[in-house]
Amino acid sequence: MREIIYKSPYLLVTRDAEKRLFCAVRSAERLTPEAAEEMLHEMLLHVPRPLRRGYFLLFDTRQAPVLANPELEQRFAEYGRPFFEGFTKVAAVVRTAVGKLQVTRLARDEKLKFLVFTDEDEALTWLLE
Repeated sequence: MREIIYKSPYLLVTRDAEKRLFCAVRSAERLTPEAAEEMLHEMLLHVPRPLRRGYFLLFDTRQAPVLANPELEQRFAEYGRPFFEGFTKVAAVVRTAVGKLQVTRLARDEKLKFLVFTDEDEALTWLLE
């Protein structure tokens, strides 16, 4: 059973203790650079690194608008590492093949280690195997 850890207009974070799984789901709400910084800060506050030990993270961005703002990309680059660090495995789920290319590029540029999927079931299978 999933419990809500954090909820804002931009992000819903849940935890399934039985599966050792956190899910961070981005909403369709358009982000400003300030809102992105706040969202990422809140994730770090509510899911601190010690709590991540032994857990997987599914980051679902399928509802989120495309990041077409260089300033937003910069904010995610700044916070990407602390957002994803400490989990046993991380998978991102995106809506389109273009989204997969964009997220894969951002991850590679920032030397982040996670896989990107367009199918949630495939991502969960990989995380929980």
